[in-house]
Amino acid sequence: TPARPARGDRVSLPVPEECAAAAEELALIEELALSRSGPIAALVRGVLHQAASSSPPALVGALRRYRNLLLHARDARSAGRPVTRADIRRFTGEGADQLVLWELMPSSDGPGELDLEDLDRLETVIASAERLARGPDPKADRLRRLLEDGVPTLVFVTRRETVRHLRDRLGDGAIAWCTGDRAGLGPTPMPRGTVLGWFRDGPGSRQSDRPGARHLVATDVAAEGLDLQRAARVVHYD
Repeated sequence: TPARPARGDRVSLPVPEECAAAAEELALIEELALSRSGPIAALVRGVLHQAASSSPPALVGALRRYRNLLLHARDARSAGRPVTRADIRRFTGEGADQLVLWELMPSSDGPGELDLEDLDRLETVIASAERLARGPDPKADRLRRLLEDGVPTLVFVTRRETVRHLRDRLGDGAIAWCTGDRAGLGPTPMPRGTVLGWFRDGPGSRQSDRPGARHLVATDVAAEGLDLQRAARVVHYD
């Protein structure tokens, strides 16, 4: 009977530059009032923190969704209508599991408690977050160093913005990516089945005369049910 492959767990710790970058992102979030209701503020803050833990572009995306939520809440308040759960789901994005907290809130609290004064603050906060997203990313650099050994790796992330970010930052034609509805190899969009076939079969696959991908970056939802036995290593990036 063939021996089962060895399994090991490893935690890769952040370097000081990553901690400094994370502190800048958290400071931006703290500039926002979020809500006069403690539970609602905690929900919104949790969504923003989850995005920040993924990547700077993911935080930018979450802040933009928060701005859209506030604009909708302002219009709804003017019309005397409530903000619905569907509106909140659009804000949470891939982090919709955060909505479980909504059921725990007192019945007197609701989306109408969102602090609309954040609309004035958000333009500056988003601009600062975009500046951070364009700058160096020590966390992505740490992943690049890890992948340099060539071991076929599946990288899980929670946000689509992070998939695109890593695709561009790693800058390697051997990086395949999949977000569920879209997939590609490097900067080139490709059919999902083709991309996953390259990753599964490896370099020299008969499916294509192009070299196979060594690494695959995917959202958790995109990788559900996939046959990815070629992955010798799994990285939970967030």
